[in-house]
Amino acid sequence: MDLRRNLALSQSSRRTGGNAGWASVAKAIVVLSAIGLTGQLITSFQSNLETARLATNHDPLGQPAIISVSGDTVRISGPLAQGTAAKFTSILAHAPQVRNVSLSSIGGRLLEATQISSAVRARKLNTVVDGDCESACTFVLLAGERRSVEIGSRVGFHQPTYPGLTAEEQTEMVDSARTAYSNSGLPPSFVDRALQPGPDQMWYPTEPELFEAGVLNGFTHRRVIEDNQASAATVSKRIPQRIDDITTLESAKANGDELLFTYEISRPVEQFDRQSVQRLLTETDRRSSCSQPLAPKLLEGGAVFRFLYLDVRGKTIANVRIDHC
Repeated sequence: MDLRRNLALSQSSRRTGGNAGWASVAKAIVVLSAIGLTGQLITSFQSNLETARLATNHDPLGQPAIISVSGDTVRISGPLAQGTAAKFTSILAHAPQVRNVSLSSIGGRLLEATQISSAVRARKLNTVVDGDCESACTFVLLAGERRSVEIGSRVGFHQPTYPGLTAEEQTEMVDSARTAYSNSGLPPSFVDRALQPGPDQMWYPTEPELFEAGVLNGFTHRRVIEDNQASAATVSKRIPQRIDDITTLESAKANGDELLFTYEISRPVEQFDRQSVQRLLTETDRRSSCSQPLAPKLLEGGAVFRFLYLDVRGKTIANVRIDHC
């Protein structure tokens, strides 16, 4: 009797424990479902809130970028917040002399960037980065006919985003950016690298990488002058520099578009066939100059490299001028 009673109690206990266990599982499922639903609601709320703010002209990015005109250049400075494109096109319509767009922006709204890009293409304007041009700003840069960057400036790429996007929607947005970059002529390998960093990261390609990919294709006159000055300052730190048994680099000077290198040859001019030396040094100096990574683009931008060879008495043996490759 006691045995049967104990067995019945044990079975009853197991049944009670099982029901309690399933109840706990059911509660957990409800809680997890609630958490998932809450996450979706938060995501949706963020997206709707951002859209509502834009609809009421209260862009969280702040005021539209500052747009100013100086001579033949219009400058965009600041985030591409809502209203920037309208300001830009309005100012551009009253400035027929504008040929260049100067960019200094952390990016912003893709719609604003797209509208500005369309206006830049329609007028066949040049674009130049003077500061940093990041994220959506890169689409404006790529719209330019001649695309350049000033010394010390950077071009930054990453994945676009929008508050409250689902993972699928984020992927679609990145794919749209990929298409836009590809349509601008950028090679697939560069586009893949450009869209690799997440929205909170940034990739700043080197200047040679930007030229190789076609993001940049030229230099401004100001950049040519600044680059010549920087090159002269760098070379001057190593002067005098012995080149060979009879040749010494004595000076490097920048004068506007021209970068002048002066050499001393430890022989009198009478020992040389000046015509042959001029021809030989012209070929050598052009080949040497044009082998430098960015030299061809600098020359296309108006730079001139001059190589002056003087004998021990200061008389000219050869005067080489390189203005193209």
